Amino acid sequence: MKKRSLLILTNLIIVLTLLFSLSSTKVYALYNQSYSAGTTNGINTTKDVTDSKTYYSKAGYVTFSNMDPTRGMLSSYLNSDVLFFPTHGNVSSIAFANSGIKTGASSGNDIGLNTLNFTTTNTILVTYASCNSAGENNANNLNSITHQTVQRGAETAVGWRNAIDSLPATNWAFNYHYKLGFGQSVQNAVDYANSFTYDDARVRQVTIVGNTNTKIGTWHGLKSPEIVEVDDREMIAKYNLNINNRKATDNLNKAVSLIKGVYPNLDLNNYKIMETTGAIVTDLNTGKSEMLYEYIDLQLKIGDFNTLAAYTIAIKDGEIKAIYDNNIDIVKQENALNSKEEFRVNISDDELNQFKQQAKNKIDRQYVFSNNNIRTQNDIKTSYFYNIETGKKYVRVTVPSMAGNGAIAYEYVDYEI
Repeated sequence: MKKRSLLILTNLIIVLTLLFSLSSTKVYALYNQSYSAGTTNGINTTKDVTDSKTYYSKAGYVTFSNMDPTRGMLSSYLNSDVLFFPTHGNVSSIAFANSGIKTGASSGNDIGLNTLNFTTTNTILVTYASCNSAGENNANNLNSITHQTVQRGAETAVGWRNAIDSLPATNWAFNYHYKLGFGQSVQNAVDYANSFTYDDARVRQVTIVGNTNTKIGTWHGLKSPEIVEVDDREMIAKYNLNINNRKATDNLNKAVSLIKGVYPNLDLNNYKIMETTGAIVTDLNTGKSEMLYEYIDLQLKIGDFNTLAAYTIAIKDGEIKAIYDNNIDIVKQENALNSKEEFRVNISDDELNQFKQQAKNKIDRQYVFSNNNIRTQNDIKTSYFYNIETGKKYVRVTVPSMAGNGAIAYEYVDYEI
């Protein structure tokens, strides 16, 4: 009798332990999983996928990924809590080598959003890291795949209002996921990523649709303060400066004055001044959009070579909110500026055309063409880039590729000179 009582008591303890364990484990969505899918056709987004998995895992997810998934494979993971798609894109679709997602009904290898219900799966965040996934020419499109994803029940979706080059997109996505993985909201993660300097400033032209306060993983739905990872960049200014108008020149002059307070040798002749818009938040209930920040970059240019060293000025409602010190190595930069004659390029058009053809051929050989007919295009551009950290100079070739449904992407190929 005692053995039976002991057995019943033991079983009761086990059951209560399991129930307590289940009740104390916060499950915020249906499957507690994330899914990232990238491509190696026309562009290579392997690093984007790897980085996203690292930080989704930190947020508590079981992570899954594919490169160029089949239609069936892609379909089987669309019930995930968090989805990330760095690949070819346009306003109405994204494309991998053998599958894709599009607005409306399914067709061919593409899965139609009309067949999906993200409310049922409790999907909280979908990021389309692809060209024009939220609009074109920096204008929102309410019929875009990003906007329609929220219409289909996702809590939040992120997309781009312009074409974006692959390497800046990879670097932007790393910064974005870094903040998401440590408990920051989608808006804070986007703002953080936008505060850095990129070779293609269009990568800042992001649209957030839905709940900007969404947090992923174990942070989802929490009201407690967020974990704020330390930003080790020097913040030259982080306060309102009460500029009374929205003229960029006034903001620029004020910012330059502040920067010279830290770096008195600043010479604007050594910088490209670039203005760009940043993230837009769209409320689908009202159709209204709000610009979060605008940016002015003072981006260091040495002779004919672009660099990623810069001062980034964040502006909202006509006021400077912050100036970010995105310098890389001041000593190396100053040494290079003192040797500008070494940074003049004398390359003929014939030589540049050879670089263009080599880059196109390299991508054609490297990537296997697909059921979605992804092909490199002929609108190839060149620029010159100086890597301050390594001291190396490059001809940078930008090669576009396009899928059969019109989804596009741009890949960098660098040639050291």
